[in-house]
Amino acid sequence: LLGLATLIGVVLTDQLGFLVRHGLAISAGVTIYVAASNLVPEFQGKRGWASPLAFLGGAAAFFVTKMILERAA
Repeated sequence: LLGLATLIGVVLTDQLGFLVRHGLAISAGVTIYVAASNLVPEFQGKRGWASPLAFLGGAAAFFVTKMILERAA
């Protein structure tokens, strides 16, 4: 079923160009959710704010660096 949904999404995105920006936003949100909840097991076992803040700090550093490099180019 997931494979069929993927194929339908590819065909729709290819045929309806305006869906591209929405599809990318949704897939980015899903990727961030999966990374934060499943791929970082430290979040599931530890209490407190140290691990989530470190994760968000790393993401913020990435975006700040990206913005600086884009403006420099």
